[in-house]
Amino acid sequence: MNRIKTPTANLVSFKELFALEGDRQRRSFEIPEYQRGYSWQTRQRKDLLDDLERTANTVLFPKRGDYNCRQSTQHFCGTIICTPLASEDIFNIVDGQQRITSLAILHSVISRVVAPSTFQPVPFNPSDMDRLYFQNVVRYAKRDEPKTASQSQYRAAYNEFEKWLKVSGHPARKLLEVIDNHLFFILFVLKDDHEVSRVFETINNRGKPLSQMDLVKNHLIYLQNEHNWHVFQVNTIWADIIREDEETRYVGSETADTVLNAVVATMFHPGRRRAGVTDFSLISENVTDENTFYLLLRFLQSAFQTFRKLRGAFETTGDKVTEQLTYLNFHASITSVLPLIICREFVREDANKNNEAPILEAIERANFRLYGLLNASKRSDSHKIPLHALAHEYLKSFKKNRTLPDLPSELEKIVRAKHPDGVEQIAYALTLDDNDTTDFYDWSNLRYFLARWEQSNMDKQNFNWRSLRNKLLGTNDELEIEHITPQKPNHDSSDEETPPEYAYNDRQLIRRLGNLMLLPKGVNIVLSNGTLDEKRTKLSEQSKRVSGLQSKRLSIYVEKAIKFQRALENRGNGLQREEFYFDDSVGSQFYTPTTEANRQIALLKTLCDMREMDMIGFALKTWMFLKEKEYVKTRYCGVISFSHSGVAYKANEESNANKLKQNAVLDSQGNFDKRKRMVEQRENIIQKSGIAK
Repeated sequence: MNRIKTPTANLVSFKELFALEGDRQRRSFEIPEYQRGYSWQTRQRKDLLDDLERTANTVLFPKRGDYNCRQSTQHFCGTIICTPLASEDIFNIVDGQQRITSLAILHSVISRVVAPSTFQPVPFNPSDMDRLYFQNVVRYAKRDEPKTASQSQYRAAYNEFEKWLKVSGHPARKLLEVIDNHLFFILFVLKDDHEVSRVFETINNRGKPLSQMDLVKNHLIYLQNEHNWHVFQVNTIWADIIREDEETRYVGSETADTVLNAVVATMFHPGRRRAGVTDFSLISENVTDENTFYLLLRFLQSAFQTFRKLRGAFETTGDKVTEQLTYLNFHASITSVLPLIICREFVREDANKNNEAPILEAIERANFRLYGLLNASKRSDSHKIPLHALAHEYLKSFKKNRTLPDLPSELEKIVRAKHPDGVEQIAYALTLDDNDTTDFYDWSNLRYFLARWEQSNMDKQNFNWRSLRNKLLGTNDELEIEHITPQKPNHDSSDEETPPEYAYNDRQLIRRLGNLMLLPKGVNIVLSNGTLDEKRTKLSEQSKRVSGLQSKRLSIYVEKAIKFQRALENRGNGLQREEFYFDDSVGSQFYTPTTEANRQIALLKTLCDMREMDMIGFALKTWMFLKEKEYVKTRYCGVISFSHSGVAYKANEESNANKLKQNAVLDSQGNFDKRKRMVEQRENIIQKSGIAK
């Protein structure tokens, strides 16, 4: 094994680092394309400013206003490790990028104040993707809208440093002298990437720990140089990964390590890990031959391309792959199926046939059934192991040129193992039990579900998915969830009692899925706490801002609900009793006080019932697997929240004795019970009213 020669180390000041003033050769630094971008944030930059402040407080100058006298006070800022390029005065920074970038920006801010006419930035440049933006910041204080995460931090750093300089209490000339001549570094110059990879893993990066991606990259560079595997250059592929990473719109706590974790789970370890086992350690353990090395590089590159496409997917017309990626993009969580997504796109055999995407569709269906539906899983990783194992087997079959597993069928098995009856799971997940305290307003996938339902009913226009999650794009939300029946009723006086519909079954009517709709933000404000009739009128007035579907369909639902409510009140008044679903033992009409007290409850119950019926029918069609109907034991009949006895219109008299627990009506093994007839009879009454569906 070749021994590494001890690299040359020199203690240099910031000015000497760049060999400024007097030297014929000015040393300049660049960031190679395969390095991560500038990622220091306010906390790390504050630490740097605190160090500079303390150093400035200890530096004394012999004469007031004389800032050219160097003192012995020094502050050590860490190590700069670099490799020379073809030209001996240009170096690639291997470690120290974050400190040098921050100091280059700070030096620019102060120098512009000290000598604006002769100001020149230090000779330092980031990678090509961010170079022009960085130069505009340090040379001209130009801070345009950033396009990458690094550019955002360049702008933030300049703004923070500019603000700090105004309140620091030290003259700008003194601070410039402190930076140039009192901040010191150990400069290591390594001869090539082989030496770099040997020392990199032991580097302690001040303030910003190395990510798993950083460790993996440098280990792969080491392996390439150690074994002379040079068909693919790690640096070249990593530069592409960095570009994909910078262009990705991450969600929540996602980072580049999120994608790396999915890659490692798919290639090497789909199961649970022992404490202390990391993605880096698994790669170090498993990448022992040239074929695995190349496969990992190609898979990583493909995974970041897929993830960028996934997080940038907002279209559901034309390209079926993009359509399914858009749906997955709006799921509240995709962690457990991410290995399947990136694996599928890596081994895709029909790259030029985008008219179908059955596997991605099955992945979306499984993820929504396992994690998306309300109370589908107790934990966010409940089914991670079988899903990751399936991705692992899929990739392994691809590597060995074997028949690929039938992913839709395998995903269906995983779903059925948790939820044997898909009809029952979906119907009950979208309705409330009588004693259920759930509030659908808090459902993490509510906006996604309502958007899919809205889209399914559109004939000519397409749903604007960009309006649904605009926080991802850095703008305000355009859509909000509106309660059809408001959360808080309007009262004419503080002494007025709470309306019965708000007390009914612990506000169950307010919490139901059928009471929620997706509307533009301004319309939500306009509608506020209005009554049902007021909302209908205002929706019509706002028709230009609301999709025709939302306005038109709500009006139809309200009309049907009002007609059915009136029919209930007038039963026995010229109408045949068998048209209704009450027991024969019940008398004809209700007393006036009863109808007045429960009219709004009956109206809202009917409205929510009919909306939820449509929603459940859509959900069964969308998220049940094609073959699943062969295994289910129940049929979906509809939703009815009235009791099965004659006290259906007397909400305060409902009890377990006369009200079945579930609002969703399922027909078990062909037994059409009384609740099934209730649904049918309600629809018959509405049909006889002359109101179209």
